[in-house]
Amino acid sequence: MAREHPERAAALLSHKGGSDTGIKRNNETQALLIPSREEIQEVKDEGNLEVLFNSLDKIVEEAKNREEPAWRPSGIPEEDVRSAMVPYLLKHRSYLRKVLKEKEEENRTVAESVLAGRYRIAELQQLIQARKRAWQAISKEQRELIMTFKEPQ
Repeated sequence: MAREHPERAAALLSHKGGSDTGIKRNNETQALLIPSREEIQEVKDEGNLEVLFNSLDKIVEEAKNREEPAWRPSGIPEEDVRSAMVPYLLKHRSYLRKVLKEKEEENRTVAESVLAGRYRIAELQQLIQARKRAWQAISKEQRELIMTFKEPQ
C-alpha cells in the first residue's frame, strides 16, 4: 500500500490525533518523509525496482490463478536435485549419443579410406615387384647378349 499510495501512507503516519503536538509531530514527520521519499525514489531508479516490483506483482497475480501448487522442496536433497538434473542429463545424453554416432560414422569413413589405401599400396608393391622382375630379366638378357658379342678369351 505504501508503494502504491505514498501520500496516503504519509497522511496515516502523520495523523495521530492531538492538537499542537500533533501539528508539530506532523511537521517533523513531513520533514523526515520528504528526504526519505527522495532516497526511496533514488534507490528505485538506480536498481530499476519499479520494473522489478511490477514483474513481482505480475508473478503473484499469475500464481493466484494457478490450480496446481507451486514446487516446494521435498526435504530430501537427492530427490530435489534429481528432479532438476534429470531433464538436463537426458538432454546431455541425447547430445552425447548424437556426437558418438557422428564420430562412429567419421571413424567408419576413415577406416574405409585406410583400407583402400592399404589395398592401393599392395597393388603398387605388386606392380613394383613385377617391374623389378621384368627389369632384372631384361638386364639378364642384355648381359647374355653382350656376352655373346664378346670374344671368347
